[in-house]
Amino acid sequence: MNLGFGGEVCKSFFPPKNCQQQKKMDRKVIVQELLKTEQRALCTDNAKMINGWFKELTRQDNSIVMQVTEKAKTTTLYHLVLEYNLNTRGEELTRPKMISLVRREINKQKNNQVV
Repeated sequence: MNLGFGGEVCKSFFPPKNCQQQKKMDRKVIVQELLKTEQRALCTDNAKMINGWFKELTRQDNSIVMQVTEKAKTTTLYHLVLEYNLNTRGEELTRPKMISLVRREINKQKNNQVV
């Protein structure tokens, strides 16, 4: 039985990894797991876990980073801004500003990993 997903043909009900729909499902699962990890870290007030969560984000695709940082709690974003000393100009820390600073730091860390 052939099912068409996004222009690609999959040979079974559970499409292989190269199918577009499977990639979307994988992304959703990764995003959900990262958000669950963030919640656990906040509930236990575990700074090490939040830092590990951040390191895991640096290994993810940009679309996942965008989704996770958008849904991340303000407390987590604030912790990361303080931990990595991202607010060097002393600007007011609004949620969009913190998201921007964290994403910028993630991209910087990704670039350092590649080199």
